[in-house]
Amino acid sequence: MKVLMLNGSCNPKGCTYTALTEVGKTLTSAGIDYEIVQLGGDPVRDCIGCNQCSKNGCVFTDGGVNDFIAKARQADGFVFGTPVYYAHPSGRVLSFLDRVFYAGGSAFAGKPGAAVASARRRFSAASASSMPPMIWLDTRKPRGVRRQPCSVRWAKPWSA
Repeated sequence: MKVLMLNGSCNPKGCTYTALTEVGKTLTSAGIDYEIVQLGGDPVRDCIGCNQCSKNGCVFTDGGVNDFIAKARQADGFVFGTPVYYAHPSGRVLSFLDRVFYAGGSAFAGKPGAAVASARRRFSAASASSMPPMIWLDTRKPRGVRRQPCSVRWAKPWSA
């Protein structure tokens, strides 16, 4: 089993990375592998809804969107990490996830996901809770499985 994590911060070893690493330690102790993908500091293009996406992903090859979709197809679960800027998730991570879900939504179908928000003061719960609707976009869940959006304030054990 493998969990794919996204560090949506520009800072590769900052607080969001630290929070994802804590989640990763818990996953490792449960025998689950994980990989953290760094979004990077380059600008992220917004999805323009051009409907040119294909089996290979987004028609625009910048920003690592297609690479992330390819990794997502192999993953069994996801954790999306974001820093909190102005009481909201990073605009870069939201733009990136818009493109990822639009171009490769089927890679996430029926797989569990969580959001981690890192903030100095307040609004981490509000920021994390604004991300789960994106996590559940275009997922076809099996009957009897409930979607339970939640915000993760501190690393909690992953239940397999």
